[in-house]
Amino acid sequence: MDILNIWSNLAKSLPDFEQRSDQITMSNAIGEILLTKEHLICEAGTGIGKSFAYLLPIINFIKNSNPSQNKTGEQHSRLVVSTYTKTLQQQLMEKDIPLLQSAGLEFKASLALGSANYLCLRRKDKLVIEKMQLLFPGEKSKETDRLILWSAKTETGLRSEFEKEGVSDIFNEFSRDPDLCIGQKCSYFNRCFYKKARENLKKADVILVNHWLFFADVASGRKILPEYDALVFDEAHELEDVATSFAGIDISNYSIDYFLRIIKREIGKVPEFTEIVRSVSGASTDFFNMIKNIAGKNKTFRVIDKIGSEFPTEFDTIRKALKEIRKRTDDPERMVELEKYITKCSNIRATLNSFLEQKEPDTVHWIESSQYRDARKPRIAIRSAPISVASWMQKNVFSHDIPIVLTSATLTVDKKFDFVADRIGMTTRKELLLASSFDYKDNVILYIPAKGILPKDLKYPEFIAKQVETLVKTTSQTGGTLVLFTSFKLMNGVYSMLNGKLSVPCLKQDEFGKNELLRRFKEKPSVLFGVSSFWQGIDIPGKALSTVIITKLPFEVPDSPITESRAEKITEDGGIPFIEYQLPQAVMQLKQGFGRLIRRKEDFGIVAILDMRIVNKEYGRTFIASLPMHKRVRDIKPVEKFFKDKKAVLK
Repeated sequence: MDILNIWSNLAKSLPDFEQRSDQITMSNAIGEILLTKEHLICEAGTGIGKSFAYLLPIINFIKNSNPSQNKTGEQHSRLVVSTYTKTLQQQLMEKDIPLLQSAGLEFKASLALGSANYLCLRRKDKLVIEKMQLLFPGEKSKETDRLILWSAKTETGLRSEFEKEGVSDIFNEFSRDPDLCIGQKCSYFNRCFYKKARENLKKADVILVNHWLFFADVASGRKILPEYDALVFDEAHELEDVATSFAGIDISNYSIDYFLRIIKREIGKVPEFTEIVRSVSGASTDFFNMIKNIAGKNKTFRVIDKIGSEFPTEFDTIRKALKEIRKRTDDPERMVELEKYITKCSNIRATLNSFLEQKEPDTVHWIESSQYRDARKPRIAIRSAPISVASWMQKNVFSHDIPIVLTSATLTVDKKFDFVADRIGMTTRKELLLASSFDYKDNVILYIPAKGILPKDLKYPEFIAKQVETLVKTTSQTGGTLVLFTSFKLMNGVYSMLNGKLSVPCLKQDEFGKNELLRRFKEKPSVLFGVSSFWQGIDIPGKALSTVIITKLPFEVPDSPITESRAEKITEDGGIPFIEYQLPQAVMQLKQGFGRLIRRKEDFGIVAILDMRIVNKEYGRTFIASLPMHKRVRDIKPVEKFFKDKKAVLK
């Protein structure tokens, strides 16, 4: 079907559909790179309708092309769309894709999930036989009974189906573990939920994944997703961070404990092996206590010198014992299972050695410590990451001979794509910058107080609290207030000053789960205090949100291991870290925070930036220049008039 006809059908079948010129521009640009197999990076401001703009031309191209036989013998072209948030995945699957299908574009879409989302029948039945209730007493026993009953009737085996009534940790004991799965040798293989899901992916024209699963596929040697002929990264501003995670190391006392518990239980009652596992468990505790002592009271501690430890050799002991057990079995399935455990032991040893020896060039190593709520002990992790993922991305993503689209509402700094593109190794590209179609000039005020103090001032929390109180009094009759922080310490301090003192309820990150917080916020005008994840990926349209308060410019902590090492590398290369890395990164984050306010055409409100550096420092101009067109005021009276006028219009 011709693209123009599809746009026309959308307009006819959807009463509220608006065909936007920028949306057509983006769609046409994608149509061009499909023919030339080039790469496109496109910043599409809020309201342009970027999902339709990339889905429509690529799906239409794939369905009307004549694909040549690929490596696996398939005569099937397909598109992979990778997103960062579950919210966008759900929007694409439940709203955008059905609308395109209703407009006459015939295609099949499927959601790809990581294997840990699926029940493993082999593990489940084995644990039932071994009377799991004895291993998990009390509430966990009840959850196990519930899962066993559910497993007999589920057709998907999906974690989300089992956890409709709430998150359940017990699912982890039954879920598929890719490192330990024995594949076709498993007697449950033909009934495997994960296998069936992968077969469905092969039938799909469009596969929706998240960035983590996409990079897991890359790291696995392309063993998770079927072959595809076009790739879209939506929310592409997150690619560097996710790629960094997959190109590095992350192993903790929790992950070691989990492996030892699983292997001890699934090997069965072999006295000498049980004793070996118990010994290694004790050695693991000693090792991570040593690691914790190195970090001291620091939650994050960069490791520069090598660490001496014999702990990795403990896994040679387990490996040797497993090989002896394998010699005594004649069960083919059991032999494959044992081989998986042996390989896992080798991988753990290699990972530990990699961290301790620090032989990889251009890599940063650090220790992280965190205390989960209700956890008996802290999580202590050893981590490493490449200082740059540009060459890794160039080799593993952009070198493939397929068209690739990167899009997001925030990909430029001062109207240029260089920062993002250079960070991820996108050396050849076409560029398209499309401003938001929303009327920011008439519907948004940027408020920066005429008088204020700098964040380093000891009285800064009091200043923030007074500003929040003033703004809430001015705007609470129109909608809720989102207050964005860069640290939990400042957030908790301001929250304690204001909770119970404002005319509307106060909600705070970690007080409830994120979804519950957003539900309450949308239900009743409130003040929501948030850090990190609340700067992006949340959608609060309409009257629920009329004010966004940014307490500090979102610079990364300069001594965080990755930021520090990247700054050092830029300095070594003769650059200026602040200008080339820290400032652009902060600008991108500020644009995300600013973007929380206007989510629909009829939305309006104010964004308040309380950090005086945005007007007192030369670099403040870069922040301002990167924001959508807006009115800027320094006094509260224009804000009061703005909301008064808007309320009058609404009446």
